[in-house]
Amino acid sequence: MSERRERGLSGPAPQAPGAAQVSVRDDEVRAAVESLPPDQREAVLLHYFAGWTIPEIAARVQCPEGTVKSRLFHGVRKIRVALTPVTQKEEE
Repeated sequence: MSERRERGLSGPAPQAPGAAQVSVRDDEVRAAVESLPPDQREAVLLHYFAGWTIPEIAARVQCPEGTVKSRLFHGVRKIRVALTPVTQKEEE
């Protein structure tokens, strides 16, 4: 088990590829993640916050790796859309 994985959900979140460097409050991010459907939320939390690999997540939820990738893609896209009003206000 990797060191990042052992930290659980309390460790610092790695940046998603291509993520904009903006200041977003933790409660806004938390609300965006909590608004995801359960399967997308689980994949996002395990991958970006707990540091699990795609194969590890696939084994845990017993689905193909492609399904995990799809859940991550759609989950991140929904989070980005949910946070867009926040990031636009900060740019002004």
